[in-house]
Amino acid sequence: MLDRVKMKRLRLKLKLSQAKAGERASPPLSAHQWSNIERDGTGFDVQFGTVKRIAVALGVKAKELLK
Repeated sequence: MLDRVKMKRLRLKLKLSQAKAGERASPPLSAHQWSNIERDGTGFDVQFGTVKRIAVALGVKAKELLK
């Protein structure tokens, strides 16, 4: 399960907007997608492939974003 609090904390530590963080993901995520993931507006857990994309954007290993 994705640790959304840690995800946001890492993004803020890097001084990235949601849009800039999304652009750094590979493949990119839109600011809207990033926002939905951070606030759990998706209504379901994030797939591991998406966690890996977020990890790339934040410069960490995917397992560091898991609870």
